[in-house]
Amino acid sequence: MDSHVQYILSQCSQRLYLLKMLKHQGVTKRQLAVVTQSIIISRILYALPAWSGFLIAEMINRSNGYLKRLKRFGYIEFSVTIEDLISKSDYELFVRMCLPGHSLYHLLPSSRISKLRQRGHSFLLPEYTTDLHKIICCTITPPVCLTLKLWAISSRILLHI
Repeated sequence: MDSHVQYILSQCSQRLYLLKMLKHQGVTKRQLAVVTQSIIISRILYALPAWSGFLIAEMINRSNGYLKRLKRFGYIEFSVTIEDLISKSDYELFVRMCLPGHSLYHLLPSSRISKLRQRGHSFLLPEYTTDLHKIICCTITPPVCLTLKLWAISSRILLHI
């Protein structure tokens, strides 16, 4: 993943030269911000939800340093961090996924109908049961099951002492 982030940042650094030439030709700051958004920020945002989970602190710092350089040189109007871009792209992906025509819509849990307090989404949360010991005892051979039961009883006794 480090090579992917390095590749993206090197591509964006090469595009800084184009921005530098545009700035020297007298392009306004607003126009520079639009060009920066279209050729640099969009490159960073491309498939960001897919690879952002693999970022380590070093890569985050390197990306934030690059974005700070864009602000310092006057290519963008406001300061932005990679964390801001990640949270924005994740939110936008979730909003699009909630539309019935989206290709990932079928992966979402079924919708819930409730008159309880409002939540950020209308999906059912997965149910959790504590009947794990019943499943284990039904699927494991009887001697192993008996050993597990004895271990559970002895651990309870030891905890109460």
